Amino acid sequence: MSTMTEEKAQITDVTENCVWFDGKTVYEVSFCEEFLKENPMMYVDGVFYNCNGAVDVQIIEKMISDRLKEQQVQKDFAKKVTSLVNALRRICYAPDFNVRSDEIHLLNGVLKTDGTFSEEIRICRNRLNVKYNPDAPVPVCWLNFLNELLEPEDIKTLQEFIGYCIIHSTKAQAMLFIVGNGGEGKSRIGVVMYDIFKDAAYFGSITELASDKFLKANLVGKMVLIDDDMNLEGLKDTSFLKSLATSETPLTVQAKGKQGVQVKLKCRTMCFANGTPKSLYDKTDGWERRLIILSAKPVPKDRIADPFLSEKLIGEKEGIFLWGLEGLQRLMANNFKFTISENAKENIIQMKEDNCNIISFLKDEQLVKFGSELECSTADLYSGYCYWCNLNGVIALKRESFSVWLKQNYHNYDLQYSEKTISHSSQKFARGYKGIDTTFRSILK
Repeated sequence: MSTMTEEKAQITDVTENCVWFDGKTVYEVSFCEEFLKENPMMYVDGVFYNCNGAVDVQIIEKMISDRLKEQQVQKDFAKKVTSLVNALRRICYAPDFNVRSDEIHLLNGVLKTDGTFSEEIRICRNRLNVKYNPDAPVPVCWLNFLNELLEPEDIKTLQEFIGYCIIHSTKAQAMLFIVGNGGEGKSRIGVVMYDIFKDAAYFGSITELASDKFLKANLVGKMVLIDDDMNLEGLKDTSFLKSLATSETPLTVQAKGKQGVQVKLKCRTMCFANGTPKSLYDKTDGWERRLIILSAKPVPKDRIADPFLSEKLIGEKEGIFLWGLEGLQRLMANNFKFTISENAKENIIQMKEDNCNIISFLKDEQLVKFGSELECSTADLYSGYCYWCNLNGVIALKRESFSVWLKQNYHNYDLQYSEKTISHSSQKFARGYKGIDTTFRSILK
């Protein structure tokens, strides 16, 4: 009897000064009020945020569990933890996060894009893992690394894109791809980005993200998506990636086992690959104009790999941050238009031809002729195109895809659409274009 009395006395002592537990009942509102005084948070788009950015719900569950154990809560322990997390969701809920695109939350305060700095620490969507140090030394190792990796004009583009990633804005509406043959060290950029962004970065495959509806929820609250080994099989659907680059309207994301919600993602995309991105079905300018493709320099034969390169680069991250900030300020001054080298422009042209062999077909002077006096039906052009594909060992697009592409792009070739072109085979009127013809019928003869 004395033992039971002592235990009750201990519980009474523990709960005597506790406003949310009387020894039997946990009062949820009182608990949440006390919890939030010590741990200010917001709940937006299905994610908790504190002064360090997004908070994993398991961390919150652990914090709640520790408090319950301190008060010797015993009965229905797991249910109480779950119930208190749900109560926090309702009390902390906000319909939107008032994020300012001119503010960058850092370890030691808030930096504005105009260079104004404040040591204020407050709730934010993301806090970068770097301090603002205006006197940080020039990142010599980083700059030497980039000089070996990219051409000077392309380094400017990378500088602007890294700067673009540190603010909550998608005004530039672009994705960055750095391609090479392998071994150049381009993925070291991703390592540095991860150390600067930490929880604000998401490493994943853009191919998987485009096809898996549940993976998209992982981008909520992230600032940058990094694919450090892009799959070269080709994208079946580009609609999500195009929307992610633009992100002017809410996107629907759904975590596994949960109802889909609409959120505004502000996540930029950076990919490293051994080949250009390929779209299996999207042959429109809407996909291509969102891409920036930089080419890595070939690896010098006498280069000696440095196994400690990543550590050296990370050691310069304060200087790298200032370098990226300089790129951001240049990008903003240029109305969010990136510096694009002639080589990068040529990469886009080449990618277009790789993604859509109709372009290469139209460049074949043996099979295709242009002239104001010429005309050709769509069906005859498609026959010539299929012959060209067979001749060059490539797969022809379906007739409908071929026709749609011509309708979207005929003005680029100074053609005129007509419903009264003469068919080569039937000599009857058919839909087609004036200003072009194929010699394929001559070859048949």
